[in-house]
Amino acid sequence: MANWSAETVADKAYYYKDYAEKKIRLVVVDGTIFDSTEQNAQITWLTNALSGAKTNGYSVIGAVHFPPMPATFQKIECNFSN
Repeated sequence: MANWSAETVADKAYYYKDYAEKKIRLVVVDGTIFDSTEQNAQITWLTNALSGAKTNGYSVIGAVHFPPMPATFQKIECNFSN
């Protein structure tokens, strides 16, 4: 995700991306974490990400990452851009 300047956590599927000109923070959490230690780490990260957005006066758009499961999900065409 370095190519689009997202703030990531190494080897994790949760991250955020700021759109400074619009004062928006896109926050993506990982919906597949089942280990309580990992869940707590993500909650701490999320708390900090939301706090930072509030401090900077950003609105927040939230999303959840789930890996594709062909039997249950349909492909949705979308494009995230400035």
